[in-house]
Amino acid sequence: MFCIINMPESNGKTGNKRVIGWMPVAVFSVICLIEFVAILIRNQGDFSYTLDDAYIHLALAENIVKGHYGVNFGEYSAPASSIIWPFIIAPFARMPVGHYFPLLINFFASIGTILVLRIIMERIFDFYDSSGKTVLVSMVVIALIFAANMVGLVFTGMEHSVQLFITVLLLLGVLNEIKTRKVAPYLLIALVLGPLIRYENLALSVPVLIHLVRRNHVKPFFICGSLIFFSLVGFSIFLSSRGLGFFPSSVVVKSDPVALGGSAVSFIGNFLRNVFFYRQGTLTLLIFFSLIYTSFNSRLGLKDRKLALIIAISVFLHLTIGKFGDYHRYEIYIWTSSIIMMLYFYRANFIYIVEERSIAFTGVILGIFLALTCTPYIGTICTTPQASHNIHAQQHQMNRFVTEYFPTNVAVNDLGWVSSNDR
Repeated sequence: MFCIINMPESNGKTGNKRVIGWMPVAVFSVICLIEFVAILIRNQGDFSYTLDDAYIHLALAENIVKGHYGVNFGEYSAPASSIIWPFIIAPFARMPVGHYFPLLINFFASIGTILVLRIIMERIFDFYDSSGKTVLVSMVVIALIFAANMVGLVFTGMEHSVQLFITVLLLLGVLNEIKTRKVAPYLLIALVLGPLIRYENLALSVPVLIHLVRRNHVKPFFICGSLIFFSLVGFSIFLSSRGLGFFPSSVVVKSDPVALGGSAVSFIGNFLRNVFFYRQGTLTLLIFFSLIYTSFNSRLGLKDRKLALIIAISVFLHLTIGKFGDYHRYEIYIWTSSIIMMLYFYRANFIYIVEERSIAFTGVILGIFLALTCTPYIGTICTTPQASHNIHAQQHQMNRFVTEYFPTNVAVNDLGWVSSNDR
């Protein structure tokens, strides 16, 4: 009637590995939960995002459901910095709890990012045959959670968490292609969706397309290139047909190269401002030079050196056309990509440190790296509840004033929450 099964000892070790492997997800989830509770306490039970821009997208999404593209119903406008993000949140925007939907999307997109990062790190360190490999991978992924400002991005209510997920998916596809010469379907999806989520992702998609055609993947190059081109041009034509120009107003306002018609002076000025006025811009420039050095490093294989040049081009494009700052969200996609790829290019050196020293010593090195280079991103964890309270105390109260006490047309500086139907 009864049987006794002797479980092999390795099962216990396997169980421990699984627990350790899921530690990054657990750490991220716990921090997010603490942040959420802290926001509710700070706002006396109300939830608020840390940026009013999130409510601009919600207001636009509410009108998209009605068949209109604009913040004010009956008046066309293009306030969204993303092409498809307002459409993603539109189905739920008018629900009583619709304002929580961007939070949920960002949270689960970040979980997806962590899982993809774990796969990437396992492949980067695949030649490291040790019982401590799972610990090492989890430790690096946890470090990347802080280095990529993943917690802070969730509570902005913006599309950057999804952008980061698409970015790491693209990197996984590139590394898989380098190893197998096969183009995975998710790489093609990430190539096309990236610029539709954020225009900046063109800085990654275009060089990777060049990488694909250089490695004789001509068909994926033409398919993805055509989809990206016609999607962006089609959206610009739509905006122009509504009298809104060819780019969203937020892109025009925040991008000098776009606002000044792509003049050489605007590109140079944007580059110099990013490098000299932003701490992270200076560090990104150092990474650019490191990637250039890597592309000429004869100790690395030819494939890795050519890939380093592709990533260097991406970094340079962001420095020239992109932006930094605004609660540390604009540059996260390229910053994270650079760190991951530097880990990939110098994986042998990294493992050498682990084997010669210890995983604990490597953890100390990662901690020092975070403290020196990622301080602003770690700082958002501490400031998120206060940033949320600032929006709650200003834009939310203005929303209440306009809807409850002054229900007429008004002109405001920050129009997000004032325009949204969310209470």
